[in-house]
Amino acid sequence: SREFSKIPTEFRCVTLVDLMRIAELIQTKCVECKWVDARECQDRPDIMVDKETVSDPSKINLYHFVYNVVAPVTAPLGHEVVGEEAQPETEFLAPGGVAYRASGDTDQSNRPRWRYVRGAARGSSADFRPTFTGSLSEMLCNKKRTPDWFVSHWWGEAVLDFVRCLQEHCKVFKLVDKDVLYWVCAYANNRS
Repeated sequence: SREFSKIPTEFRCVTLVDLMRIAELIQTKCVECKWVDARECQDRPDIMVDKETVSDPSKINLYHFVYNVVAPVTAPLGHEVVGEEAQPETEFLAPGGVAYRASGDTDQSNRPRWRYVRGAARGSSADFRPTFTGSLSEMLCNKKRTPDWFVSHWWGEAVLDFVRCLQEHCKVFKLVDKDVLYWVCAYANNRS
């Protein structure tokens, strides 16, 4: 079993300083770590394929960031995969681990869901220990915080542009960037 967050989702916030750290991570790591743009395979919609490497930090959007960073780092270190119900796919090696599809595990639209197994080598049968599974905001600050602002945005928008918008928001409203708390779905919700 896993330990899940005890902080209600609506109290998982990020500061502008947190977002600037995310922007810095994108600028320094997307090329070095060869972040990819993953898409559903046209011939087999039950799997995702790495379409291409995204080598321009200014092009990284939330789809890229969640796939390459948020989902893998907030996933459990591992969980047991039993029998033939889940098989690793070579096309679906996730950053830092493997993504498995458990049969019968689907979303509301009946599309298959995958589970990240961080730290697992492809085909690994190691016993995994239970671990914490939560949101990125909890990894940045694991305490309950009441948001000052709710931010609604498009996941296809470049993350660096999003951060610049919130920097401007702080300037216009004369807010202190380390004190203002934003609720942003991509960082507040569990992604694995």
